[in-house]
This record gives sequence, C-alpha cells and structure tokens, in this order.
Amino acid sequence: MEIEWEEIKRDIEQENQIEEEQINKQIKQTIMAKYELIEKTEVNGQVWYHIKKDGDHVNESYTTKLQEAEKMFEELVRGKPSEPIIKILKTIEINENKTN
Repeated sequence: MEIEWEEIKRDIEQENQIEEEQINKQIKQTIMAKYELIEKTEVNGQVWYHIKKDGDHVNESYTTKLQEAEKMFEELVRGKPSEPIIKILKTIEINENKTN
C-alpha cells in the first residue's frame, strides 16, 4: 500500500512537470498581445475605465480616473504582469463511489 502511494505521488509530480513545461512553451510562443484602454459610461452617467488584454478583462484595472487607467496601461505595455501567478501544488483523483 505504501509503495502504491509513492507511485501515485511520483506520477502526479511527473504530470505537474509536464504541464508546467507545456505552459512555459505556450508562454514562449506568445509573441504579441493586444491591450485596449476602454471607457465605459454607465446609464447613470458614471464613467469607468478599464483595460483588456487580447479581449479579456485585466484584473484590478477598473478605475474612475483616466490618469490612473493610462498609468496602468503604460505599465502593462512595458511588461508589468497582468495576471496572477497560479501554481498547482498538489492534485489527486480518487474514486468516491467505493463499494465494499
């Protein structure tokens, strides 16, 4: 039983390594990104600014101040990360439909 868990652990580590290598390869293949600074006027007249990267909203980019939005936009264009870094630390799949 202990050997079986070690094999499962090793398999999971190998899968995670393969997945990380694939992600790194995709990152290297990404050559260009399209950034857009967008103005949105609500029906009540309130104006919001936010940024999109390749058509997707950039986290924490909403602001009511154009100068803040322009500053964020310039930082992104210069290479500031636009997405959080997420790492999968552990994964396990189990059969929850056990029959004894």
